[in-house]
Amino acid sequence: MHYKESSQTRFSYYKRAGITCYLLRTSSFPRIFRYIVLLSLSLFFFAIFYLNIITNHQYSPKQHNNINSENDNIPHTYFETLNTGVFKGHTYIELLHLESAWVSTLDSKVPVTVIIFHANNQNNQNDEDDEDDDRNIDKQLDAVISQTVKPESIWIITLAEQVDNINKLLLEKKLINYVQVYIKEIDNLGPFAYLQIAQKVQTKYILLLNSRVILGNRYLQNMFYISNTKEYNNTLLGTMGANLNNIPSEVDYEVSLTCYDDHISSFFTYSNDGMMKYSRTSKRVDMLTNIWFLQKQWLSTLFKENNKDAIYLPLEFLISFALRYRSNIPSIILPTFNQESRGDISTISIQTVTCNNLSREFSNNAAWAHYIERGYPLIVKESSSKNKIMFIFDGIYQEKYFRSLYCKLSLTSNNSVNVITTGKDRGLDISRLRNIIKNKKSSCGHINVYDLDVRTNSFENDNTNIRNQVHKDVKHMIEFLKPEILIYAKITKDFINQGISSAIEEFNIENTNTITVIKIPLEEIEYVTGLIIDLPFYSLKNWNKPKIQLQIITQNRPDSLSRLIHSLNASYYFGDDNITLTINMDRGADPVTIEFCSKFLWNHGSKNVRHRVIQGGLLPAVVESYYPNDYNDYGILLEDDVEVSPFYYLWVKYTILKYRYGPAKYQRLFGISLYGQRQMELHMVGRRPYDPESIFHGTKFPSRSPYLSQVPCSWGAVYFPEIWKEFHEYLIRRLDDESNYHSQEIIVPNSRSSFKWKKSWKKYFIELIYLRGYVMLYPNYKNFTSFSTNHAEIGIHIHLIKDKPEPVTIFGVPLMKDFTLYDELPNNHLTDFTELPVTNLWGNLTTFNDLINRGINLHNNISQCPPHYKEENDQLNFSTQDIFCVDEEKKRNTTTQDYINFEKQHREFLTESDQRKLEASTTSVI
Repeated sequence: MHYKESSQTRFSYYKRAGITCYLLRTSSFPRIFRYIVLLSLSLFFFAIFYLNIITNHQYSPKQHNNINSENDNIPHTYFETLNTGVFKGHTYIELLHLESAWVSTLDSKVPVTVIIFHANNQNNQNDEDDEDDDRNIDKQLDAVISQTVKPESIWIITLAEQVDNINKLLLEKKLINYVQVYIKEIDNLGPFAYLQIAQKVQTKYILLLNSRVILGNRYLQNMFYISNTKEYNNTLLGTMGANLNNIPSEVDYEVSLTCYDDHISSFFTYSNDGMMKYSRTSKRVDMLTNIWFLQKQWLSTLFKENNKDAIYLPLEFLISFALRYRSNIPSIILPTFNQESRGDISTISIQTVTCNNLSREFSNNAAWAHYIERGYPLIVKESSSKNKIMFIFDGIYQEKYFRSLYCKLSLTSNNSVNVITTGKDRGLDISRLRNIIKNKKSSCGHINVYDLDVRTNSFENDNTNIRNQVHKDVKHMIEFLKPEILIYAKITKDFINQGISSAIEEFNIENTNTITVIKIPLEEIEYVTGLIIDLPFYSLKNWNKPKIQLQIITQNRPDSLSRLIHSLNASYYFGDDNITLTINMDRGADPVTIEFCSKFLWNHGSKNVRHRVIQGGLLPAVVESYYPNDYNDYGILLEDDVEVSPFYYLWVKYTILKYRYGPAKYQRLFGISLYGQRQMELHMVGRRPYDPESIFHGTKFPSRSPYLSQVPCSWGAVYFPEIWKEFHEYLIRRLDDESNYHSQEIIVPNSRSSFKWKKSWKKYFIELIYLRGYVMLYPNYKNFTSFSTNHAEIGIHIHLIKDKPEPVTIFGVPLMKDFTLYDELPNNHLTDFTELPVTNLWGNLTTFNDLINRGINLHNNISQCPPHYKEENDQLNFSTQDIFCVDEEKKRNTTTQDYINFEKQHREFLTESDQRKLEASTTSVI
């Protein structure tokens, strides 16, 4: 290009000047002649030097870094607000400074066919109009022939009655062998016929021109250069275009357009410092008008519109829409600089096609009206910061299940909700859907609706063809709207649903899982609606991240195990089918248990069965059952005498997404209990009844608020990966020290676990919890209604005591059978983490600071190193090296006798009655 060449060859000018001067000095010409020549050359090269300075001053891209500073008060289009970011335009000069794969040379010929549509005025009836047309095609040909680079071919598509005049003109211009003329039949497929003829082109590129378009002589050179840059090589280019200001919901409503004609040309102004600035830039538009520069291979995309109305669409809409919708190719108008670079219709004396004319053409076009009825997207007026959510419904039956959910999501101001329906043949067309949304009973906000118009009747029950068509249309809609979250019904055996699922899966594979897919069985949508409405958008985008392991510990209670498995199979999983269930049998497993484990079915993920050959007991059975693969891998630990609520998984999903995948992360939360505490077992005097409602009475906390507790639950709970891995590390070091070195004695002050729970994994876990200030979330529903219960069946740690209540009456709680999960939560949703009540090991209200400080005090008594977390941001590294930081040479400070004396010291504070209670309390669950 001109400007690029001048900057690249500047050095060669100076080099040539030096060589010329040297030759003149050493030549045999008379001295006066040499002086005259040298003076002339000096003036010449000074002029070149000066012009280069001026050119750099004016054209250097460094002078216009802020190329998007212009405020045109023009509505933003969908293309300008894609997820990939706002389109960054370029000024005319910047375009010519882009690196292109093509470099112009003198007498260049480029692989372009220029096609002139000379059939637009078929309704003209007078001779004066015909003469104007003849003069116009004359000027168009002159402009094409005068291009600085030559096209390989020139075609004219015209009506039959105009062929003789065209051929006569070509003979006069001696172009009869260079320009090919094609005939377009009247009323033959409307403007679509132009594109059918254009398919015969053999060159790589095509420049389509409407009649009356006059090109500047650098137009083709600029277009070809820019189309071979990495920034624009996959874009439809032109210099005139239009934006749709509205997409009317009624077909008789006139379309409003903003048109870009010759006024898009770059202009410059002078700033206060005298520097020249350029403000017009390339822009994404909804459609190009009058001029289209495209690759020939893209023409096939224009014929992919299987809708019969497509061939009658306005040419402007058809080209831009098909390329954008089918191949993700946007329409870009480029700025021009002067007459040489313009592609213009303003120089013609006859009246041009105005924006109003184009608007009326659209409004009167029946094919366009049908596309609008279907909700076909071309523009989406919204900010790129919107949360893009898409729903896909196959029929009114599915829509009814989802209605409450999509309407409530649409009421959130920062959500952009798009609803796709499969069409009239499937029971729900766009008109009916719009009426549902407009109905006041639906309580919906603004929702964009689109109709795939799946024609099931036309395929004569050929489900394969229907599935393929749905796949194709859904994928195109996803590519166009680019949702961040996509929600639809989980129905495995339906061919329409199969097409939807395969399209989504293919898109996510090609785009590295950019869409969060939420598939929900229809009958479970009502349960999950409140969860989706409450969760932050950031949490919803992580819907599929948490992976759940169900770890069941059993030995020889097949009836109990069967009851637990039945309750798990009867629960709701909201479309999640990657839940791993593992049975961990100890050595003493009986034949009935072993057979049951091998035969029962698990339909929500993989099933594993493990059998120990050496009796381990509860400590290794529990601790070794779960070890996370990564920090999105969660373990639910269940002993076989536990039973779960049908809604236990919803509680798990809700709480994990809320507190683990929201904008804020809470590192000291180590798990989620399914069980509501009704006993506190860590008092030195033994267990005590516990009711959180009484604890919260008279405080700022709602009586039914879930709460945080330091007590770990073993009767149904989720444990978090980081802290469980830390616990493994802690237990290895702790047991090793107890067996071999006795360098530390870790005793949690005033906790029964340190004195009575000799073989319990919870004893050691409580030590770690106390040292770190960790907490677990507990439910708090009326009458202790929970998501798990313990049947307290007789075993190693539970015994029947004469004249004492049966253990199940002490520990059993009612399961949530009726769905009241949201109803009893404060304001019907989970409280923010920082607003939750915090309780200690004994069930008393406290604060995080208090828990952390208590842990630090114990840490400082047992370790020579400070805690590993930073107080200013409370960041933990989940390593136990700071705890087991002791002088290896120093002998153990705390002897066994010291331990006995410590226990006696605490007993001195108990009454004689309390000491008897302590001795008698043997019904403990560890």
